[in-house]
Amino acid sequence: MQQSSRLLDPRDEMDIDQTLREASVDANLKEGDSKNNTANQRISYRQAVTGPREPQQKQYPELVKLIEQWIAYIRNALSNKKKLAFDQKLWHYDEIMAAFVDSEKFKSLMQYKLQAKPIYLNILQTIRLKFKHRDYAFFYTFTRQYNTQPQHQQVFMNLIDEATRKYKEMHNAHMLNRKNRDQITNMLRKKLAMDY
Repeated sequence: MQQSSRLLDPRDEMDIDQTLREASVDANLKEGDSKNNTANQRISYRQAVTGPREPQQKQYPELVKLIEQWIAYIRNALSNKKKLAFDQKLWHYDEIMAAFVDSEKFKSLMQYKLQAKPIYLNILQTIRLKFKHRDYAFFYTFTRQYNTQPQHQQVFMNLIDEATRKYKEMHNAHMLNRKNRDQITNMLRKKLAMDY
């Protein structure tokens, strides 16, 4: 009987009710915090530990500019010091592709590239920017409708037309089959990737 009276003690019931209310308030606060955190952008562990940081500005912009000018000057001086021009007949595209398979050829290609002047090829601005910004959807954004073609596709299509014209002149062909067109397209892609 004492056990049943102990269970029905009003003080214990008040303690239990108060504990339940506190737990529900804590749970509501945690839910509110998690909703606020998901509403804001996620933060990294470092940001959570150190707190929000303001973006740093360069402390010495004149020094940074001077260093960049010095680097450009040294690079230019080193490239002018090289006398040997890169021989594209000796190292043509097929030979360069074969060098990536054989380690000895690759070694000799790298030694030759380090001794020769760098090749300066004019790449069209639209394609150069795609490579600079590492746009991985370069070839996937092409469309067949002429009025909605992006500018880099128009430039690429002009390069394909020029390569096809040269192929036809070289092989005295009037028409090309799918295999030849695919070969021309793949070689042009490889050329662009190697050059830039």
